[in-house]
Amino acid sequence: MHFCFTRKNDHKVLFYSPQHFNRGVLGKNDFIKPLIEITEAKGISSWVIEEPSYESNYPRRKVVQFDFILLLIILLRKVLKGDFIEKEHKIGQLLGRVFFRNKIEHIIIQSQSMVSFFRGVYPNAKIYDYQHGIIYKGHPAYCEGKNVPELIKRNNVYILVFGSGFKKLLENINSYYIEHSLVIGVNKEKCTQNLNGENILITLQFTEDHTPEENKKLLEDLQLFIQENSNHQFVLKHHPRFNNEINNEEILKHANVSITQKPLAECLRNCKIHSTAYSTTVFEAAALKVPSVFYSDWKIEIYKNQFIYPINTLNDTLRMYNDLQIEVENWYKNYYEPLNETLWLKIVQ
Repeated sequence: MHFCFTRKNDHKVLFYSPQHFNRGVLGKNDFIKPLIEITEAKGISSWVIEEPSYESNYPRRKVVQFDFILLLIILLRKVLKGDFIEKEHKIGQLLGRVFFRNKIEHIIIQSQSMVSFFRGVYPNAKIYDYQHGIIYKGHPAYCEGKNVPELIKRNNVYILVFGSGFKKLLENINSYYIEHSLVIGVNKEKCTQNLNGENILITLQFTEDHTPEENKKLLEDLQLFIQENSNHQFVLKHHPRFNNEINNEEILKHANVSITQKPLAECLRNCKIHSTAYSTTVFEAAALKVPSVFYSDWKIEIYKNQFIYPINTLNDTLRMYNDLQIEVENWYKNYYEPLNETLWLKIVQ
């Protein structure tokens, strides 16, 4: 156990993230790893703590582990009174007197993990939640109707977003985010599309997140889309959490349809067009200048009215292909901007 019992271990920055974000090469957290490296390169003192995810298959990093503290937090939650945020503040104040007696100026977290606890430990620190997925209107982590969630507002949390598109979306939800969101960017590896690809990749979303009726609706929409475009070759890619929610045989009866187990990145590099119901793979495809077509109108509103994505039929997409490649690439860059090292250093110095 390695915690701070004295003021000798003061740090400018505390990084805190759950283990299940260690999805990169060699078990690295590709979101905050670049921030840590920039911080260390500039000689800014930092402290990295990892929250255990006991059901995760991703490796643990060689940083300060949180197991013992997490156990104490779980036990104290059972005995203290008050709402969740209030209890977390109390627990943070209590454990902070023993295990966190150092000074921290900036706290970087992911998925809002332990935000109320750390607010209790370090009441004067600035807390930043670094975006890790797609933000949209209606996302429970960022809005409750037109209101800011209590977890964010009561803890005075700032949101570090990937691009201006996400910042604007947050600002349209509530004015709180005008001053409490910053475009920090994201570190993304540059990939290129294989120009010889001619097939249409369809990323599927048959999961237990949907009711049987919803999965049936998606299947019917997919069948109709394939039938209406029978002169094209389709390659299907199941969602990572697919668990036989539908019968593959129903789709594979079509002669122009096959299914793949190849990694998504490889599939995107080798396709001409991407199609989906509403998968966020639309963003990953756009990064490779691959236009997306929606085979269902079930949740198309999110892309049409929130993300302002250029929506076209399959035939129109093929007809305007070269122009759409440029358009979707520019669209992507509005949401995923390069990591802004200058702004990051301005925040933590």
